[in-house]
Amino acid sequence: MKKVALVLLLLTTLFASDAKLASTIYARISKALSGVSEPKIYLHGEIKAFLEYPLANPVKSCMEADVIITTTMQSLPIECHEKTLFANNYRLLRSSPQIVGAFFWSKGRPNIVFYKERLDRHGITLSDEYERYIEE
Repeated sequence: MKKVALVLLLLTTLFASDAKLASTIYARISKALSGVSEPKIYLHGEIKAFLEYPLANPVKSCMEADVIITTTMQSLPIECHEKTLFANNYRLLRSSPQIVGAFFWSKGRPNIVFYKERLDRHGITLSDEYERYIEE
């Protein structure tokens, strides 16, 4: 019984660290995309990391946001499609030309991807620390 409890404790700690890491990555990327030290972020859809580690500066409307983190394009108001959109999965990034980049997990590892053409279209220049994540 003690072994089972220990395994459950270790798994809980592992997943909590993933959630904290994801939340931190989203916050840093939002700052980089917006060029603002405390960007207003609108969350469209549910991302588990934010359930445990909420956004620092959330807004209730996508029109108020500097950056929109989205899980889907469905039901996102059309007037928000021109805002800086960032996805939580690669498939959504590939299929939605409005989205500039994505953060997602693949094979247990965090991945970040930005599309250069889409960043240019939004007039976004990222610092050198993000250079390796930009695809042509």
